Amino acid sequence: MYMSIIEAVGICKDFGGEALFTNVEFSIEQGDKIGLVGRNGSGKTTLLRILAGLDDDFVGRFRLDPSARIAYVPQKDPSFEPTETVVDFLCRDIAAQRNRLEYLAEEMGDSDVNRAHDAMSEYGRLRERYDALDGDEAEDA
Repeated sequence: MYMSIIEAVGICKDFGGEALFTNVEFSIEQGDKIGLVGRNGSGKTTLLRILAGLDDDFVGRFRLDPSARIAYVPQKDPSFEPTETVVDFLCRDIAAQRNRLEYLAEEMGDSDVNRAHDAMSEYGRLRERYDALDGDEAEDA
């Protein structure tokens, strides 16, 4: 039996004095794959912002499993370059981490023992994170 990751009850949202949506109710179970479909202006983004905790001006309630994490990528990101592919955009942080790893690898050879030690410590932490993201494969994408 699956446990609800998210459960929403009676979610209502007004926008400019008009009801955007009323009495939205749903649950998302562990393992579910869902899509949110609707016409422009129907409140899809607003509902996601509510669930992500970015909009608290609504009526109703939702429960989020304590172990669940919500990530939200806005529709319009000012740092996104129009000529950039989605893969490039998503891998940007990985490339920055790889550059930092290369810099730290050089710093580990520093004759100043304290600087070398600090570089080794940071390298270890960053390398763990980089490997968890499968950084080498992501950059090859």
